[in-house]
Amino acid sequence: MITSNYKILIAVSILAAVAGGWYMLSNEKKVDFNTQVKPILNKKCISCHGGVKQSGGFSVLFREEALAKTESGKPAIVPGKPEESEFIRRLTINDPEERMPYKHDPLPKEEIKILKNWVKQGAEWGKHWAYISVEKEEIPDEDDDWIKNDIDRFIFQKLDEENLTPSDEADKSTLLRRVSLDLTGLPLQK
Repeated sequence: MITSNYKILIAVSILAAVAGGWYMLSNEKKVDFNTQVKPILNKKCISCHGGVKQSGGFSVLFREEALAKTESGKPAIVPGKPEESEFIRRLTINDPEERMPYKHDPLPKEEIKILKNWVKQGAEWGKHWAYISVEKEEIPDEDDDWIKNDIDRFIFQKLDEENLTPSDEADKSTLLRRVSLDLTGLPLQK
């Protein structure tokens, strides 16, 4: 017969395992489309699956096209279900005739993981930066003699986070040289 202490120990162990699993799943970072997914799609997929060329009836140019039915009659991307997504299957399959990108090296495991997580998280498309409203950023409360304007406050905050100190102000001839190089791209002749 199982003692009550043993039952409590089993119950606590199960509860800890469930809580640990939930914690690990909830702490998975959200994949950002614009900074993580879009660069992969643009570099490895869009030449065959975007714009005019939509091999297999699949395009990654717009979300509506990516989630639409392909020539097979099924959508390639099933949001929330990477295991049911032909998109993920084609990236991970070993057969070079089926694996994507076709006739190219397979994607690195890190990129496949990003794409799997993105599909798992709902395959959300990010808005283009030009269509996102500008929001007023809270200005850091930094105070130092080096700071001359609000932009310097952001710079000083980042320097402080990295345990760095600002450089001394450059003299006028150095600043003039920098501006000249920025404009011409050539070093000044002495």
